[in-house]
Amino acid sequence: MRKILANKNYRYIFSMIMVVIGGLIIGMSFKMFYTPNEITPGGFMGLSTIISNWIGGALSTAIIYAFINVVLFLLTTKFLGVKFAILTLLGVTVTTLTTQFVPNIYLTDDKLLASFLGGAMNGLGLGLAFWVGGSTGGSDFVAVLVNKFFPKVKNGQCSFAINAIVIILSMVTFGIHLSLYAIIAVFICGQTCDMVLNGSKSLRAFYIICDNDKEVSEVILQAFHRGVTRIEAQGAFSNKEKKMLLCLVSNQQAPLMKSLVKEADPNSFVFSTTVFETMGEGFFAREASVRKNKIKTAHSTLKNQTCKYSRKAQIKKTKFKLCHRNRLKAKK
Repeated sequence: MRKILANKNYRYIFSMIMVVIGGLIIGMSFKMFYTPNEITPGGFMGLSTIISNWIGGALSTAIIYAFINVVLFLLTTKFLGVKFAILTLLGVTVTTLTTQFVPNIYLTDDKLLASFLGGAMNGLGLGLAFWVGGSTGGSDFVAVLVNKFFPKVKNGQCSFAINAIVIILSMVTFGIHLSLYAIIAVFICGQTCDMVLNGSKSLRAFYIICDNDKEVSEVILQAFHRGVTRIEAQGAFSNKEKKMLLCLVSNQQAPLMKSLVKEADPNSFVFSTTVFETMGEGFFAREASVRKNKIKTAHSTLKNQTCKYSRKAQIKKTKFKLCHRNRLKAKK
């Protein structure tokens, strides 16, 4: 699969497939949860529902939604490129056709449950489309445009801001009671979207304040093949000079990191925080750090024939050395 996606043409086809799936999921979220329970969510689909109500249903929600997206499409195509335009047109078409021709599916009469499930389903569809660099139109179309010029503004946050404006109009049109459910749906949608986009990229940044900084650095380098930054630190109360180590690892490796640091220096002070984005020299990516390092390790093993242990065996060997070293120190 990875070899196939390495080809640009195949990767673009994969993006088109994911956008189609995202559009279907978004359309079905309306047909399964929103429309049957008369919940008007945010976004341009919600705006289209409000406009359709204003004109007495002369035009359906799907037709108004398609018209709005055509206007946005013409305004933003030159900024976002041909490939993104094709993906967006595909996403808008699938979402519009789904909401227009698929009949309503009555799964639950509980509006609160419908707002939670509808928001999660809607956010999943948006996240899949954003993940491959596409869009399904509507407010996420504008969100991608804003994110292009202001990268620090997340897609989910921008969509949430647009949705808030639509919900205010919904309160005026349909009343406060139903709009409260829409607020829940919009919040869940934004959180799910950001989770889909950033969940696989989140890292753990470990800050380790210790005395045995060389031993701890050696353990991290051997176990994770990660770069470690050594920072000078001084205790404000004791005025003692110490070293603070900074290292980024994946979430899956966080438990092993804590275990190794505790064995290397039991008196160390460790705290960690979640990192969603890295850039610049020393940038961390899971594929670059884990998979490529595995390949490099394998090549060096074949060339030099000095590595007699697998990665797991090396970690066990490191733990054994630390335990043996600690025992000797205790005896002394």
